[in-house]
Amino acid sequence: MKKVKVLIIGGGPAGIAAAIWCQRLHVNHLLIESKSQLGGQLHQIKNEIIDYPGSHSKNGLELLNKLTSHVQSVSCNYKVKSTCINLNLKEKTVTITAENTEQYVQFEYLIIATGAAPKKLGIPGEQAMIDRGEIFSTSQDGHLYKDKVVAIVGGGDRALEGTNTLATNGAIVHLIHRSTHFRAREDLVNSIYSHPNVIVHTNANVERIFDNGQKVTAISINKNNTLHTESVDGLLIRIGTKANSEFIKDHVQADKNGIIGVDRFGQTTKDNVFAIGDVATFPPYTSISTAVGQAMQAVKRITLLDKFQRS
Repeated sequence: MKKVKVLIIGGGPAGIAAAIWCQRLHVNHLLIESKSQLGGQLHQIKNEIIDYPGSHSKNGLELLNKLTSHVQSVSCNYKVKSTCINLNLKEKTVTITAENTEQYVQFEYLIIATGAAPKKLGIPGEQAMIDRGEIFSTSQDGHLYKDKVVAIVGGGDRALEGTNTLATNGAIVHLIHRSTHFRAREDLVNSIYSHPNVIVHTNANVERIFDNGQKVTAISINKNNTLHTESVDGLLIRIGTKANSEFIKDHVQADKNGIIGVDRFGQTTKDNVFAIGDVATFPPYTSISTAVGQAMQAVKRITLLDKFQRS
């Protein structure tokens, strides 16, 4: 059985930063990432990252390459294409599966850095759309929708920013929101109502997605209990994220969106279990900078707790 002081689950910016801090403070650690690469949601960021100090990156992939090089240069311990199963917090053990092999790991402290994933509508036709890879970036793929009709679902900054981007690039955009009140910034709300290419549907929900086997062709909209169908060339779902905390939800306190409750050091309601990054941060405050700072706090807190427990 492999023994480590700190087990980190999740290889996005939060998990990467935690591993770097463990290495810097000479803490025996192991980072586990289920995907084939580190990075988490960085793989989905197509636009410039201008708010991470000291590293202006043209997209998430460029920043990921920098972070991966950093991790490797300081010899952090990590495994990709590895999944944690049979997590036992009482015994502080976990089974790690990787390419048909199993490894048993015992840890003293656990850092959950599993991030968040886009929420789904949960309607017919949605999973087929996802399986076809129809997940687009308005900043990167906006040119694909010039002179076409697109639907965007959501009422926050990301939904309205995407609406403005596509409409400005020549698309006709149906913006569909379940409420009459938008959570987005006031300037964004004003801009979509004044844009001639934007059709706003409030108090409305998308109930079904239609396709021709290759792409989305239409959606069914329920507005004030009246159904109608709109022909569209694409659908973008921007209704927020849900924390990836399902595997730990029975052991720690979390809200309805799966966001794990922590103190100012990242400590959960379970002793020696910490959570950092998007899995433990209210959406308006999520950022790469937040995740990296939380990683530092958690690892430093662990070193202090460990020193106290051994004294």
